[in-house]
Amino acid sequence: MQTQILNWQLAGSFSDLLRPSRPDADKLALICQPGIYLWVENQSDKRFANYVGKASESMLQRTLEHYGKFLQLQYSIPARYNNALRYVVTNSDRYTAAVGYDAFLSPCDLSGSARQQKLDALWQYLSCLQIYIASLPEQAELTANRTMSAVLRQVEKQLISDCVPVENISSTAEVYQHYQLEHRGALLQNDITILRQNSLMELMQDHTRPSKARGALSLVS
Repeated sequence: MQTQILNWQLAGSFSDLLRPSRPDADKLALICQPGIYLWVENQSDKRFANYVGKASESMLQRTLEHYGKFLQLQYSIPARYNNALRYVVTNSDRYTAAVGYDAFLSPCDLSGSARQQKLDALWQYLSCLQIYIASLPEQAELTANRTMSAVLRQVEKQLISDCVPVENISSTAEVYQHYQLEHRGALLQNDITILRQNSLMELMQDHTRPSKARGALSLVS
């Protein structure tokens, strides 16, 4: 099994990155590159892995794409922030028809007050998400058959398997073993272990979280 180093840095919360201000040159250089990102959700009693993704071009660009989908209500909001409801807009078949889902077609179908309520819940949720990012080290061995995109895809799947983010749907049903990830910087191995344990706890407590890992908890310790 190959070892891949992830040197983590904290980019800030969604609200930090999106607050209008003069950009910090060092932070801008950090997030305007490809890499892996991990959203950590902070609650009063625990913090856990919320979502893992990859950015083949720029982590800033990918974050803004996510934010746009949030504002268009194309992503559901965890029930704890949304009056015990989750909602799905364009992909109502993406989640099971479980109690706690509130589906509608688009933000335009909502009255002004209802739309504002959803956006208030969204901002509360995004304010609880910290974004950690890691670019791949230069010594990553790339060949014609092993492009940066391919490496990012494999590292993403490995990190999803390792920390069990509660909002990822793909790559969560089975244990994936391709890389031995070595965590450095703002997140160390012990941090990843704690995030994983708390993610599993959250999946057991909130059954509207979409991760498929819940059905495979017997496979993970």
